[in-house]
Amino acid sequence: MSIRRAGFPFLALLALAAVGASAAHGPPADRLTRHASQDRAPDWSPDGGAIVFASDREGQWDLYTVDPETGATARLTESAANERYPVWSPSGDRVLYLSDRDDRTDLWVLDLASRATERLTDDASEETPADWTPDGLGIVFAVAPPEIGGPWRIETLDLESRERRTLLVERYRALWPRFDGDGGALAFFSRRDTGGEDDEI
Repeated sequence: MSIRRAGFPFLALLALAAVGASAAHGPPADRLTRHASQDRAPDWSPDGGAIVFASDREGQWDLYTVDPETGATARLTESAANERYPVWSPSGDRVLYLSDRDDRTDLWVLDLASRATERLTDDASEETPADWTPDGLGIVFAVAPPEIGGPWRIETLDLESRERRTLLVERYRALWPRFDGDGGALAFFSRRDTGGEDDEI
C-alpha cells in the first residue's frame, strides 16, 4: 500500500497477521522506501522475495525493486521516458510495464536477467496498465480511443505469435482488466451502465 507522510508517499508492508490485534489507527505496517519522491504501483514477485514499483526519484518515472526484508532498492530502468505500472510475470523472470518513450504510451517488457527491453505494442493507440495471462504466454490490456468519444477496447496479445485479439468493445471507458487464476474470467472497471458517469466493476 502507499501511505502519505511528510508530503510524499512511500511503500509500506502491511502485516496482515496482525490485523485482528491492531489498534484504532489500523494494523502495523513496515515502511519499505525512504526517499523524497513518489513511490507507487507496487507488485510482488511470484516468490515473494521482492517488490517492483515505479518511482520519480530521478525526475522521470522509472522502475525499481525493493527487498521487503532489508529495504534494499535496485533500479531496473534508466530512460528519459516515464516507465510505470510494472507487473511481474508469473514465472518471475520478466516485468511488464507502460512507457511513454517516443511521445506515445506503449507496453514494454523487461527481461530481468539480461535487462533487455522489448516493445510489445507499437501503434497510434494509447495502451493502459496491463496484466499477464495466468500462463505467462500473453498479456491483457485496455486500449484508449484515439479520438474523443470513440470506443474503448480490451485486448489480449499472444507474446509468441504477436496476435492481438479483441475481447470487448465498450462505448464508455473500460480499464484495468485482470484475469482470474485460470484465465476463465476477466474483471475490469467500466462506465457502461452509468452513462459515462461512474466507474463500476
